[in-house]
Amino acid sequence: MINFILLSKNYKSAWLVFILACFSYIFVLQFFSFKEIADDAAFFMRYAENMLLGEFWVWNKGDGPIWGASAPLYPLLLAIPLFLGAESPEFVVFGTGIFLSCLSFSAMAGFLSYRFGTWVGIFFTLLIVSDPNLMYFSYIGLESPLTYMLLSVAVWSLLENKSVYIIGLIAGLLAIHKLDMIPVSILLLIAYAYQNKTLTLKSFIIAVVIALSWYTFAYYYFGFPAPNSFLTKILYQNDLPKIINWTWFGSLMFLKGNHLFLTILAIFSLKNNSFRPVFVLIGGMIVTHFIAYSIKYPFEPYNWYAVPSIYGLIFLAALGTFEIFKKMDNDRLKANFLTIGLFFLLIVFSQVYLHKKIVSI
Repeated sequence: MINFILLSKNYKSAWLVFILACFSYIFVLQFFSFKEIADDAAFFMRYAENMLLGEFWVWNKGDGPIWGASAPLYPLLLAIPLFLGAESPEFVVFGTGIFLSCLSFSAMAGFLSYRFGTWVGIFFTLLIVSDPNLMYFSYIGLESPLTYMLLSVAVWSLLENKSVYIIGLIAGLLAIHKLDMIPVSILLLIAYAYQNKTLTLKSFIIAVVIALSWYTFAYYYFGFPAPNSFLTKILYQNDLPKIINWTWFGSLMFLKGNHLFLTILAIFSLKNNSFRPVFVLIGGMIVTHFIAYSIKYPFEPYNWYAVPSIYGLIFLAALGTFEIFKKMDNDRLKANFLTIGLFFLLIVFSQVYLHKKIVSI
């Protein structure tokens, strides 16, 4: 019985974990406030509404195009429920984020369960719902849900060693999604080449064509191939009084909550050669963002900057626990280890949610 619960590797267990992850995510959401949306969410909604009027990335109907929001693909997703008849801005913002996040988290939990055992999918789910930053930014209206989805597909495509066409497509979309995802796009191509011991020219060409198509379009459509928000932060953010320093990103990434514990678990994923391409992708992203946001940090704690790296760290931690469990020959020992882990996460859950220690934006 213990062996079935912990080590089952089949579609049935994967679907069960998928459903469990969905319910866990939705249940934990009730501990968060839905009284307000993030300011950028209003920007995305404005673009989505004007898109349905045939204006596309236009702030005021009849005005020229303005690339004000940093994630150009997200308004396209918000436009879908508007097109289908949704009228409430809150419903569109919250609903789109929750749908994409729930689908990404649950699908990845089910996939990990199928590939590595039910307990890995359950452990991944618990790590997701016990992280207040991932949960908060999954619904508040920023572009994080699309980030979750693209990273999930990227990790899945590496673990399953998918075709050059899928890798190229995801790499191209990552490069368009946000400017700080461009290094992640390149890392995905490098990880795929490392996995196959050869440079896959097709995936590189596909990614470049997709990304270059957007940035060429942006140059002629907006007049500049980067969003106004990026230019504003580069040119004027240093003029604002800062309430954080260069240690902000590293502290949030590696020390806050259970992140030090996750970092230790993530190191164990290096023991498995088949996980190393994923480590190249995720580890490279964490290092890149750590360096970038330690050198050029915002004037206040924009925690959503760290969300991609935190999500990636949870991927690696789940793979690391698989390596630890694989060394345990005794099923009862594995069950005890999982019980201790669940108890630890329950404590974290209680501290974070029941005491309302949510997250500072």
